[in-house]
Amino acid sequence: MYELNHDGSGNPYSSVVDLRRDKIKNFLDVRNYPAVASLFPVQYEYLVSRGTAGLIDAIENVTGVSAQCEPSPPRDLPPKQLDANYIEWMNDHVDWRAEKMIGYYETNTNSS
Repeated sequence: MYELNHDGSGNPYSSVVDLRRDKIKNFLDVRNYPAVASLFPVQYEYLVSRGTAGLIDAIENVTGVSAQCEPSPPRDLPPKQLDANYIEWMNDHVDWRAEKMIGYYETNTNSS
């Protein structure tokens, strides 16, 4: 299953990274919906490495409802070893303005 381009053409996206760009923008636009009180864009890596207590607290503060669950504790999340060619392709093709809106940045392929 795929999604069609939101440019009005009705054509599929030419690349999954273009689909991701539009999904990021659409996701962040949810904060402007009338029934949305707040939006908390959180990276998976952040939740794993720092635990879910901070996010749960933020949601409780906005909603006024106490959580009925135990927060997940922080865990080690070893960094993935990525191939330099993959990193170079991603750096060349990803819309980094959109990625920066959710806290992701280009990776330098130069090792020192």
